[in-house]
Amino acid sequence: GIDQTAAEIAIAKKRFAIEGRVEFYEMDAFDMAAVIKLQRQIGRRFNKVLIDINGSRDIGTVHKCLDKLQKTLMPDLFIVKSVQIKTLVLQTSPW
Repeated sequence: GIDQTAAEIAIAKKRFAIEGRVEFYEMDAFDMAAVIKLQRQIGRRFNKVLIDINGSRDIGTVHKCLDKLQKTLMPDLFIVKSVQIKTLVLQTSPW
């Protein structure tokens, strides 16, 4: 996991860290050079990307981040938690 705040990383490590499987790092997810460097240091592919935006970023910014991560990492799965995306989905109707 990646977050810009040390406090959030500490909470995540305490709740979810599994050595060698689920790890957390303090950095900016928009810094693709740093993300690539981290992936190389770890020595394995990031195949799942979970993003918890929770309303702190607008949808356009989230899309830019997802696009960069997709092109850089080519993960098998994205999961995005976002209040704005949830609101948008709830306002739509299936065909």
